[in-house]
Amino acid sequence: MRSIWLTIAVLLVSTSAARAERSGVLRTLSQAEIDARLKPVSAEISRCYHEATGGAHGGKLVVELGIHRRGSLDTVAVQTPGLPAKLARKVEACVRDIVEPLEFPARRTSTSAVIPFLFHRAEAPGAGPQLSCWSPRGCPGR
Repeated sequence: MRSIWLTIAVLLVSTSAARAERSGVLRTLSQAEIDARLKPVSAEISRCYHEATGGAHGGKLVVELGIHRRGSLDTVAVQTPGLPAKLARKVEACVRDIVEPLEFPARRTSTSAVIPFLFHRAEAPGAGPQLSCWSPRGCPGR
């Protein structure tokens, strides 16, 4: 049996951003604007977690961003509940290197974003390479 990893990244933006988006006044960044900047780097963020843990752990990684009204990052917090401190520091350093250079569109006020990544290791029967045969006369033994 081969294991596969399911990585789920969900973006949660502060409730004030959601309210502003509904009212049509974009004082803060919308979820779509934050998604547009984070989706290209989400695989790299997942890689940070997998490389630090050796691919042996399922778990959770939470990236919290404080985005200044001018679009730069004020704060970056990385949480890895359940990981030993040494591994947590390794994941945090890797994730910071990826997200700190990000720039967002300017808005009238700051925005807070919480991005949780959930890692689940699943046993997938039959996953992996499959032996196959193609022949006009048929495959022996089939």
